Amino acid sequence: MENPDIIVIILAVVLPVYPALWTIYQKIGQYDAVCADFERLKDEHRKNHYVEHQHGTRTHHDH
Repeated sequence: MENPDIIVIILAVVLPVYPALWTIYQKIGQYDAVCADFERLKDEHRKNHYVEHQHGTRTHHDH
């Protein structure tokens, strides 16, 4: 088993910064969700844009 002093030192270092690490983790999760939504919207736009050009209903000047 590890030396109890080392465990105390590790806990003394990690515990005070844990709330900051948790906040960063949550922000990264929110950023990932926004990126996923953006990718979905971008793909949807590409599909719609492709269909419009295939049917000749609009041109890039109509946007």
